[in-house]
Amino acid sequence: MWRRIVRWVLTLAIVTPLAAAGGAWVWWQVGPPESAKSRGVNGIWMRHQWVGEPHSEADYDRMADRLKEAEISDAFFHSGPFEGDGTVDPAKYGNATTLLAELQERAPDVRAQAYLGQVERRGGGPLDISNEATRANVVRTAEAFLDLGFDGIHYDIEPIYPDDDDFLLLLTETRRVTQARGKTLSTAIEQMETVPGSQRLVSKVVDRYHDPTKRYLQQIARRVDQVAIMTYDTGMPADFLFGAHMAWQTEHVVEAVHEATNGATTVFMGVPTYDYDNLGFHPRAENVASGVWGVRKGMARLPKDKTANVGIALYPEWTMSDDDWSQFIDGWVR
Repeated sequence: MWRRIVRWVLTLAIVTPLAAAGGAWVWWQVGPPESAKSRGVNGIWMRHQWVGEPHSEADYDRMADRLKEAEISDAFFHSGPFEGDGTVDPAKYGNATTLLAELQERAPDVRAQAYLGQVERRGGGPLDISNEATRANVVRTAEAFLDLGFDGIHYDIEPIYPDDDDFLLLLTETRRVTQARGKTLSTAIEQMETVPGSQRLVSKVVDRYHDPTKRYLQQIARRVDQVAIMTYDTGMPADFLFGAHMAWQTEHVVEAVHEATNGATTVFMGVPTYDYDNLGFHPRAENVASGVWGVRKGMARLPKDKTANVGIALYPEWTMSDDDWSQFIDGWVR
């Protein structure tokens, strides 16, 4: 009798995930509807050299043409990183004003945001946003970039744990500045926990697990104009598995943010363009084609009125090949 029970348990343990994977593969083959495509609200993380080094007229022409063709509404130009005290050395962004002028001339509808980030103290980095003086410096730094002419501030401070009230306070303090100037505040954040309660349990065993809970994601969304979800580095070994994950994240993140802000906060679903291969990332599975397909499949599960402010953010521009650009434009824009 016990052998029979053990045999059934082992069979279920093997068959259940195989059946689930098989179901995901079948679901993946059916294309999303034509209505699930770009709404003209898309982002991209741009290389630091744009603000740090001079470029030719041809460089600016090519950049602007690609941004417009890809329906990029928001370009996050890497302008940091922060020093440990929350400042940024002006020597790091000596070409910023030229960049902004050239972009304004060629693509005036693209919002140029200053992309500012650093590793936070809880992740072993130098930035301690629990320190009031450091936080004040971060806000003053953001204000300085707005003074240069940037259309917004994009934070990428990692890791942010879902009990971090100091990060929420930083967003609140920064938004006072951006709103007073009619500018945009956005932030990158990890993908939402897939199983309610998993953050609380897993973080007790894996100290570096910091996927936001639904509640924390909503708290962030209420304090910003845009939230970019870093939906990559999943370790998924196949495109249909990554796509299924991307679809789930798209559906549930958009629902959560819409519930919290009534659609006022834009959601960017992050899609990877890099190609390094390790245990946490497999480029044959996680790429532009599968990411776009997954986002479209997720959007198809939502009422159209909830997806008006939903788009894709490409990470990053500096690893994108011509094929990546074509796959994005053909699969998402057209």
